[in-house]
Amino acid sequence: MPLSSVPRRPGGLRRPWLCALLLFASVSSAWALATPPFVAPDEFSHIIRAYTVLDGELVPQAREAPAIAVPGPGASDPQDVVQAPRSFINREFAYPSCLIAMYENTPDCMPEVTGSVEEGPSFTTAGRYPPAYYAFVGAPLKIFPGTTQGIYLARVLSAVLGALFLASAVASAYQSRHRALLLAGIAVAATPQVFYINGVVNPSALEISAALSAWTAAAVLLSEPETTADRRLLLRLTVGLAGVASAKATGPLLVLLIVVVVLLLAPRQRLWALARQPFTLGMVGLLALAGVAAVAWTVLVSPNRLPSSPELGPEVTTNTILRHSVGLWDGWARQMVGNFGFTDLPAPQLTHYLWLLLVGALLVGAAIVCGPRTGLALSVLVTLVVVAPVVASSLLARSIGFSYQGRYTLPIAVGLPVLSALALGSRLSGHRSERRLLVVVTTLAVVGHGAAFAYALHRYTVGQPGPLDFWADPRWQPPLPPGLLLLIAVGLGAAAVGLAAASRPLTARDPSRRTPVTKPGPSPT
Repeated sequence: MPLSSVPRRPGGLRRPWLCALLLFASVSSAWALATPPFVAPDEFSHIIRAYTVLDGELVPQAREAPAIAVPGPGASDPQDVVQAPRSFINREFAYPSCLIAMYENTPDCMPEVTGSVEEGPSFTTAGRYPPAYYAFVGAPLKIFPGTTQGIYLARVLSAVLGALFLASAVASAYQSRHRALLLAGIAVAATPQVFYINGVVNPSALEISAALSAWTAAAVLLSEPETTADRRLLLRLTVGLAGVASAKATGPLLVLLIVVVVLLLAPRQRLWALARQPFTLGMVGLLALAGVAAVAWTVLVSPNRLPSSPELGPEVTTNTILRHSVGLWDGWARQMVGNFGFTDLPAPQLTHYLWLLLVGALLVGAAIVCGPRTGLALSVLVTLVVVAPVVASSLLARSIGFSYQGRYTLPIAVGLPVLSALALGSRLSGHRSERRLLVVVTTLAVVGHGAAFAYALHRYTVGQPGPLDFWADPRWQPPLPPGLLLLIAVGLGAAAVGLAAASRPLTARDPSRRTPVTKPGPSPT
């Protein structure tokens, strides 16, 4: 059967996609404004990289080293010398030591950004990273060189980029018979860490959001009746995987892992039907080109060079490294939920417990009702999420120490709530509890997001020991008043719950489907 095309009607996929885009972009932009400049994982290096990419320097040239170097953890990492605005060249911007783990301080302890447009030599540890993400977010850094305005605008562009992929995931979910459960899975997959990292200058924003879009498109494409295998789903899947491949040097490996799990999920006849379509072959060709380009960049440019001097000596045994890596897994799991600042500000316990409840409920429910094929795919995915960080940390420990972070696993981990929700939806399709579950899951997720946002904003405006009414007399002033930012966050959370409550079940007249949909049979007991 040929691939169908979803008609472009105002009441079809455009409206939920646009609502999701505005909501996701606003949430990440609120994080962008609430986080002080340079107070994010390696943001100094990524800002310098974005500036040089827009300057046309895709690969750093050989230059004489400046007098300063990037201090703190990672100081021994290979660093490239580039030209950057002099107002950005400061040790405290590269590693804000007055803030990291100094919870009584606020960002007013950091030097001011002078706005000098004069360039000088600076260091960056991201000087050879793939340029795609930086080319998208770097324009404000060239238009407003050496200013905080340029940094905040670059963050907003990063928020919009991530929101485009997250909204595409919502659009894919709207094409499924299991719409409500898939939307709940997206709500769980989009942890506070996802929105936070989307709101700073970091290529993980592209990597994680594109992966979530790809997971959702693949789940709908390979599990729905053949009439829903339309070109939009194939295009979203291809663009999502291409985004993952082009974000960082590890992108091609992540794409390979996603494809392996997805193939386990798909029925053989479904794959054969898709493979016979010319449009599918074209999308596979485009993805292959993106993958080849990403691999070629890694081989020719060597973006992830290892330090010349190892972090751990031969006296540290492999068994010790492995045991220590296993012991770090709980911390990585918490980082996937939320770890802000320079990875020194974990989300409050309420947020962690809520996500433990949500992820656990989806996984347990899916394990009870899933069939053999979905169960195999989920088992492999859970194994990857648990084992891959331990293996990666152990292999790299001697070179860079135990510096693995939970967000590196998120492109794979966001598939867990999506596939679990798909398995539950296959048994609850058409049941009246679907919308209730969506509203409950969204409400709990919004509470977790709100607690994390208020916690981080409180820490930066008045310091962690400061008064609870941080909006009354803030020591550090973000671009918008803290009280207004908090009201915006509350309003966005209420909007998310409202959209979940207004989500309609898929009916025979649903304009997002080309062919009529039969009403479901009796609900399972």
